Amino acid sequence: MTLKPAFHHLLTLLEILFIIALGVSCRNVNEAALTSVTVTPSTPLMTVAQETTAPTLTPIPATLIASPTATALPTSTPPPTWTPRPTLPPAEAEAVVADLLTHNAGCQLPCWWGFTPGQTTWQTAGGFLATVSLRTTISDGPSNDFSIDVMVPVPTKIFPTPLTHYFYVKNGIVERMNIFPGYSTAYSLTAILGTYGQPAEVWLLTMSDSPDGTLPFNVSLFYPEQGILVEYSDSKTTLQGDRITSCPQKVRFPSINLWAPELKITSTEAFSWRIGNREKSDYRPLEEATGMDVQSFYETFKKQGNSVCLETPVDLWPFQP
Repeated sequence: MTLKPAFHHLLTLLEILFIIALGVSCRNVNEAALTSVTVTPSTPLMTVAQETTAPTLTPIPATLIASPTATALPTSTPPPTWTPRPTLPPAEAEAVVADLLTHNAGCQLPCWWGFTPGQTTWQTAGGFLATVSLRTTISDGPSNDFSIDVMVPVPTKIFPTPLTHYFYVKNGIVERMNIFPGYSTAYSLTAILGTYGQPAEVWLLTMSDSPDGTLPFNVSLFYPEQGILVEYSDSKTTLQGDRITSCPQKVRFPSINLWAPELKITSTEAFSWRIGNREKSDYRPLEEATGMDVQSFYETFKKQGNSVCLETPVDLWPFQP
């Protein structure tokens, strides 16, 4: 009975000593473990990304930046405009025009009043015409072409009403002209033949009848190397039996078509350019219509005071209303 309590006390003492020893051992192990994983701050295990400052961009100098250049699309060239010179008083304008119709500013056809087709700009021609014109009308045309109608005053001895001239302009240059010189003797049939020589072709047009009872008779002279087509229209044609008769040297009012000789146009083209309502196909060559060749025509009608008239068969000219 005495040993049992003693033994019990001994066992309790041993348990207490074991617990104390175990606690010391665990503390040493934990300290050792902690020491083995301690890291030096100067050598981190991983690097945290730092916020960086965006790089500063150096601007490109403006002079080195090529600005895009827009390519202009081709456009039609409008009729030119100009500042007109002061218009001359009526009496002075008439005097200037009368002198030009007589002397043609000292130049020969196809030059007209100093304007040479294929060379003179419309700015030059229009600038002068503005000083004498009563009216100027500009009409647009295709491919940068346009036409200008210019009405000019004339003394009544030259023509009873103002005359209108027509100018055709291409790329700013006067290309051709349709001229009506009135009763100026400088452009009579005899004067033209005497000045410009024998024409390359002579064409005739008439009718066997007409709605108003008159028989127009046109004689056209074609000078391809000089750029001239002159047409004389006789309104006093007579019908004698089976023949139609006309005396072209008596015609006082011709029409003149002028162009740059370098264009080398045919008579068909020249007729299409003139002012009139008849086609070239309506005309007949001189020799076919009259039996007279071009040389005989030239030798006959270049003489002053000749009284020869042309005759053509009626049946060669069917009625053309």
